[in-house]
Amino acid sequence: MHLKGSTLVEVLVSFTVLLFCISMAAMIFVSVARSNGKFDDLDAWISLQNLAVESRVNYDLTEKNFDFHHFQIQRSAVPSSFTPSILILEFKVVDPDNRIRLRYKSLIMKDDAYFP
Repeated sequence: MHLKGSTLVEVLVSFTVLLFCISMAAMIFVSVARSNGKFDDLDAWISLQNLAVESRVNYDLTEKNFDFHHFQIQRSAVPSSFTPSILILEFKVVDPDNRIRLRYKSLIMKDDAYFP
């Protein structure tokens, strides 16, 4: 009677594949656990983009804070330090712990119809 078994190489390959699958599952689990917190990046990014478009369409370049459920968006407009013909419209997403989570900047040239 002849006993069959796995070679050392087969055992090492199967162990490596198993370890890879476990590490991928752990990364996915950690990612899902973090995303269920009080701050949703996707919601903040969509709100920021909508606010940026709305600001440009309505020609509203004033400094203002917008409150949302789990974050705040701060809008500011400052002249560029390089040239006076450019205005920098900046949006910051701030979480409840006053940390800046996202930042978006838009350049507005003086030739634009809505430059103040």
